[in-house]
Amino acid sequence: MSSGGYFQGFNSFLLKYLPMYNKFRAPSMILTVPSFLLCLMARVTLQQLAAAEHRERLWRQYLKGLLLIAGIFGILILFYFRFNYSSPNDVELMIKARSFGKPGMEMMASFIKGLQADRQHLFAESLLRSGVIVLIAAGLITIYIRKKFPAAILLALLGVLAFADLISIDLKYLNNDNYKEREAYELNFAGTRADSTILADKGYYRVFDIRDSVANALTYGAMTAYFHQSIGGYHAARLKIYEDLINRQLYNYPNCSPVLDMLNAKYIIRAVRGGGDTVIINKDNLGPVWFADSIRFEPTAKDVMDDLTWFDPKHAAILFSADSAKVIPPDTARTKTDTAMITLVSNDNDEASYLAQSNHRQFAVFSEVFYKRGWRAWIDDKEVPIIRTNYVLRGLSVPAGRHVIRFFFRPLSYYLGRQIQWMASIIFLLMVAGAIIVGLREYPFPFRKVVSSAEKCEPLSSAYPMPQSPLKE
Repeated sequence: MSSGGYFQGFNSFLLKYLPMYNKFRAPSMILTVPSFLLCLMARVTLQQLAAAEHRERLWRQYLKGLLLIAGIFGILILFYFRFNYSSPNDVELMIKARSFGKPGMEMMASFIKGLQADRQHLFAESLLRSGVIVLIAAGLITIYIRKKFPAAILLALLGVLAFADLISIDLKYLNNDNYKEREAYELNFAGTRADSTILADKGYYRVFDIRDSVANALTYGAMTAYFHQSIGGYHAARLKIYEDLINRQLYNYPNCSPVLDMLNAKYIIRAVRGGGDTVIINKDNLGPVWFADSIRFEPTAKDVMDDLTWFDPKHAAILFSADSAKVIPPDTARTKTDTAMITLVSNDNDEASYLAQSNHRQFAVFSEVFYKRGWRAWIDDKEVPIIRTNYVLRGLSVPAGRHVIRFFFRPLSYYLGRQIQWMASIIFLLMVAGAIIVGLREYPFPFRKVVSSAEKCEPLSSAYPMPQSPLKE
């Protein structure tokens, strides 16, 4: 299962039919299951070794296990000598090297040969290391079974061996090379001239940082979010509708101006030749919220996405036909004297407030990602439906007049889970209290005299005299 795409047929079947398997971030996460089970099996085995009474029977069973392990290592050694340590990518590298002529192909051939040697070395090193650890553990257990030392010493020695095994691996991933001086580390968080320029603006806006490339800006770029509200960056569970927007629109930069405008991307950071960066101001960005002059409906997600390429987000809003019953279209009888306005008052991540004023009915577009599981909206004291607008944004039909619009994120799963957590905690505490009470009844309080069952009863001989044996008479 951890092979993923390298075992395509089997894993495609599991991905489609095994419940919840498609929720894994990566197929290799399944390796946590055998890791847990192997540790559990090792613990049970140690318990059996420590509690064994018949050493000869234990030795016969253990000898079978040793022979099985020896057979596994024999197969691995056979693999070591039979593998050619090549990769499908090696052929692709050689094909690409043809464009550089004979010198390029010779250099690539040498490089691939070095890769294969490294792969063989890694296999041999791992095989030898595992073999040494298995031999030491097998020797300790053999000596223990032959009654050379007690179980406590065996467990202690195996614990030291396991600790040394773990530390030797851990030090490959976390060692002195991973630590830096504080001053050198803090240089990572030193803003550039472009960052300082943008931070001087105290408004509410977003930034599109393409200093490293458009692809990195949309899939990585965590450092940008340290300074600014970013439209890109990395997330392990990004919303599908936003992922669609990235793949179909933002990757086409600079041919995605309407989308940048509606995402409130006011600043674009670009690298300059020779080092450094510069800031481009997107003067057409629409800010955190605006009134659309008109709305139109499209039947499918593809139609809506296609319209985003060329539409004017300032004057038009694109909605799904399925939401037409929830929408009250804006008033077409508006006059030039209508001073309609809508502004952001506050945005505290889970709560946002806006102030709207107009003489006519309007449709407001909010530059916030649409997510129906938890977000709710109120106009004054009346809850209203949130309309999915421009594929990824939120929209509301706003009546004429002066209104306060509020958004709240109140996911039912969170609040229901919190209530269940409190109830479970209370039940757990009651169970603990009950266990303490039962325990105090079975075991007396300090300084209270212990009355045994023998003291509670009169001696049997005084209440019921035993008859004399006939033989004695």
